[in-house]
Amino acid sequence: MISDVTAAVHYLTFNFTDVQVNQLAFGSVFIVSDQPSYLEVTALSDATAGDLLTDSCS
Repeated sequence: MISDVTAAVHYLTFNFTDVQVNQLAFGSVFIVSDQPSYLEVTALSDATAGDLLTDSCS
């Protein structure tokens, strides 16, 4: 079967402020792209937010 889909993995690096780290611990977390040609919002699961919090504190 021939597919027109190309799989890709992208790695992102974040530099969080103290306020943002607090938000990871106590609030809903969203990734927002505000590029004019790619306007998207994605909610992170509690597990993913927890992983980011753990990583940002180490």
